[in-house]
Amino acid sequence: MMEELTTYGAKTEKLDFKRVVIISTLPIKLQFESQEQFNQTIFRLINLKFNLGNDVIDRIIRYPLIESIPNQELGVKCLVSFYSRVYRDRVISQKNQLDPPTTVDAITEPPKELSGEAEFEAVAAPTNFE
Repeated sequence: MMEELTTYGAKTEKLDFKRVVIISTLPIKLQFESQEQFNQTIFRLINLKFNLGNDVIDRIIRYPLIESIPNQELGVKCLVSFYSRVYRDRVISQKNQLDPPTTVDAITEPPKELSGEAEFEAVAAPTNFE
């Protein structure tokens, strides 16, 4: 059976790059927590570091663990989709609030690891105004 990667929210709508961040280098123990515990950890992180409530998050997708390295302490990643790009922009602008080595970044292309789990809206190509 394939692991359910979406831990919070529904897979009914495509994700918008302008509303999504990737949180990386989280403790490896989060990979083995239940979906509910994982979600609560991410909600708490977003609330404590960026002062945003749970109600601004549309979807959380935990990356699958690609390879396990013995005694690995860090390496879990997740996508967080917000209801508005304003919240995403706030998180990105305050990303230095996170304690290293955890990072948060915007994404520009669909992550290969989430193929089939996370569909993204097509990004329109820039118009050539010649």
